Amino acid sequence: MSAFVWGGLRDWSSDRDIEGRREYTARWLVKTTDPMDGPAVVSQASGLVLPGTAWSLGNDYDPWVFCENTLAIRRHGVVEGEKGNWWTVDQKFSSPKPNSKKCQDSNFDDPLNEPPKVTGSFVRFEGEVKRDRNNQLVLSSSFEFIRGLMRDYNRAAVTVKMNSAVLGLDVYTGYIDTLNDSPMWGLEARKIKFSELSWEELYYGTCYRYFAHTLTFEIRPDGFDRDDVQDVGYKQFDKDYTDNDTNRGDPLKYVVITDEKGNPIPVVTPLDGNGSPLDASLIHDPVYLPTIEIYGESNLLLLGIPSSLG
Repeated sequence: MSAFVWGGLRDWSSDRDIEGRREYTARWLVKTTDPMDGPAVVSQASGLVLPGTAWSLGNDYDPWVFCENTLAIRRHGVVEGEKGNWWTVDQKFSSPKPNSKKCQDSNFDDPLNEPPKVTGSFVRFEGEVKRDRNNQLVLSSSFEFIRGLMRDYNRAAVTVKMNSAVLGLDVYTGYIDTLNDSPMWGLEARKIKFSELSWEELYYGTCYRYFAHTLTFEIRPDGFDRDDVQDVGYKQFDKDYTDNDTNRGDPLKYVVITDEKGNPIPVVTPLDGNGSPLDASLIHDPVYLPTIEIYGESNLLLLGIPSSLG
């Protein structure tokens, strides 16, 4: 009770659709050792191509078309009702159907040869309002800054989808949450942040593994460095010390701000950028600390993303 392919490949054919997807059919003549052997025995015949095997018959070779796990089995050369030992078996080979066209009419057989796919969007976030649309400070009737007044903002985001033979998680970990260290995509350094990464393990055919990565970059034309942190505090430079750079650089030379009676003032006080309170009798624009660089930087182009957009 067994079966085997007799005489090699008997016939073959091919079809190709408009998207470049290819299907091949290989026909085999199979002989069983017993007339009572049926299709189940024939399906296990030695010499048939194993599912998942790339198309490679005779001199014909297509590395990105794979044998499906389907069989069409028919009796061969016998009259209906008679017993026989001969069968024909059709095996189908196909390339995976693409989700959509790639680069107009071009077809990419190997997913690693597909160029990165770039999309864009805007990310909404909330920020505190300091000035109105006419660039006037937002103040209360007592000429104090109003805190907690929020509005919606949007920043541009770019998403890059690309395939790789390796996951490379250790590499991406070193780049996540860093800013571009040089001009990129028409923007100056430190204007683009690698903010998010997602990935998926996929298989081409039944045995070829690759990884689909999705990288998200946020863009701020005004930069991610903070230049809006007000100089405020509960301490001031001790007036008993000589006002010079040496003393102002010593944290021990600063004391708690007090009122006229020497009682600590329980609220944070605007400072003048040099360790002393602003004159409360005057209306001042806030004094901000020097620009604070929060994020590190790296050469984001080493991730393999496009060097230009549009």
